[in-house]
Amino acid sequence: MARIRPPKVGPLVLSVVPSFAMKWLIPRLERRPADLQVQIVATRDRADLIAGEADMAIRFGMGDYPGLEARRLFDEMVVPLAAPGLLAANGPLARPRDLSRFTLLHDDSITFDPLAPDWRSWLAAAGCPDLDAEDGPRFTASENVLQAAIAGAGVALGRWSLAAEDIEAGRLAVPFGPSLTLQPGYYLLTVPGRAEAPECRLFRDWLLGEVARFQARPGRAVV
Repeated sequence: MARIRPPKVGPLVLSVVPSFAMKWLIPRLERRPADLQVQIVATRDRADLIAGEADMAIRFGMGDYPGLEARRLFDEMVVPLAAPGLLAANGPLARPRDLSRFTLLHDDSITFDPLAPDWRSWLAAAGCPDLDAEDGPRFTASENVLQAAIAGAGVALGRWSLAAEDIEAGRLAVPFGPSLTLQPGYYLLTVPGRAEAPECRLFRDWLLGEVARFQARPGRAVV
């Protein structure tokens, strides 16, 4: 007798910040449940979930989302990132002071957090406060600074979660620490009472499983 499949649930409309969609969520979609249909709306604008503009949202912030249930997915940290080809062509990057020979790439996307680490604070933490921390191209989108690093344009101070797939694939390398933790994080947002709708519950359970898998990766403890 043929197995009767349950009816598909969805579609779920998910509003998500573009960098997270491109670098973290989309590479994992192939593992989603067969019955989960999702429409990804990648935008930096906050969708009005209460007005029904989306079913759920993933945003990067401090957790202040009035009127919504906010579940922090994981903490974020920044690390130096460089293309292996850049390191091979420009000599070893064995210690933080060697950064004086490289172009620094700047991620200016976290404008809402005045305490967010940048190259100046990272170099100070690494014991090199005298190095020039201001020169080099600046980017307002995290995915762009990572792409510039992959292209060999310089060394980025980038978010670990967004770079993890590129590190694993060998497109980027972490030459050394330290890693600096950000106060903001990624949050899954829903309207109170909406979280238990079948499509929302299915997506949430799958997403939390992917988060657990990501947090268990050994690379998170390296830097």
